[in-house]
Amino acid sequence: MRSPLLRPDSITWITLLFEGGLAVLALGIGWLVGFSPIQRLHLSADDWWWTLLLGCGSALPLFAGLFVIQNVRLGPLVRLKDTASTLLKRLLGRCTLAELAVISFFAGVGEEILFRGLLQDGLAAGIGSPLGMWIGLIVASVLFGLAHSITPTYALLATAAGLYLGLLLIYCDNLIVPITAH
Repeated sequence: MRSPLLRPDSITWITLLFEGGLAVLALGIGWLVGFSPIQRLHLSADDWWWTLLLGCGSALPLFAGLFVIQNVRLGPLVRLKDTASTLLKRLLGRCTLAELAVISFFAGVGEEILFRGLLQDGLAAGIGSPLGMWIGLIVASVLFGLAHSITPTYALLATAAGLYLGLLLIYCDNLIVPITAH
């Protein structure tokens, strides 16, 4: 019997193709416009462990946000929790830990190369000056939120997460950090 990970219709393969396709799309658009969305992707032999540790540590505020969502009883958060729980159980309920790891990895890579690497950095470079950096951050974050609009509350929270991930890129100057945090 073949592993569920190897079934062509498994959610893992569908996610891998979609999220990986976002990275390919970002690279293709970047090539067309003469801008590399991975120009700030640095994983050197000397400090790779520090970069990954920084990315993992940077995920802690996102986990804190999930904790708040799980434990605060506000109307929009309760509806979000119920909607997300139902959707996630339907989509990912039968996934193994290995499959969830693959899905998480490709979501981080694909979405961060597109939203932070191409949109945020591309707009910043195209506009120039310090203002371009902030416009790129805001536009990429809002589009990130809209792309995750399961509910209006989720879109707002995803926009906030996008702002956070974009600030990580600005502060750390390395796309690996928001990819790992994502």
